[in-house]
Amino acid sequence: MSSRAPFTSPRAPWSVALTLPLVSATAEAGHAARVYLAIRALGAPVTLIHTALREVRYAEGDARTPMHASVIANLVNVALAWLFVYGLHWGVAGAGWATFVAQGVEAGVLVLVAGAITVAWRE
Repeated sequence: MSSRAPFTSPRAPWSVALTLPLVSATAEAGHAARVYLAIRALGAPVTLIHTALREVRYAEGDARTPMHASVIANLVNVALAWLFVYGLHWGVAGAGWATFVAQGVEAGVLVLVAGAITVAWRE
């Protein structure tokens, strides 16, 4: 038996995704939730990068850049969700992929700004 808690494993999102059809109100809803969660789990590393860079900007006293990155990402998410869900008829998977791409855009904006970060170490 593993000493890890079940939700600290890197496999946890996919493990949960596989059980969703079993605990959902309908099999169709469970399948949709499984598809969405599996796609969103792919974006976890990007979310961690975004969060780290956002916190660095906050520590530097810059709250505007993360806000701008978030607004840009949300606009991208809305546009891509509409395109993927309604234009390409990808359904729930389209919503998941739109969010995945938007997370990448948000992290990308902060990575571009990261070159201008100067960390002042206290002695």
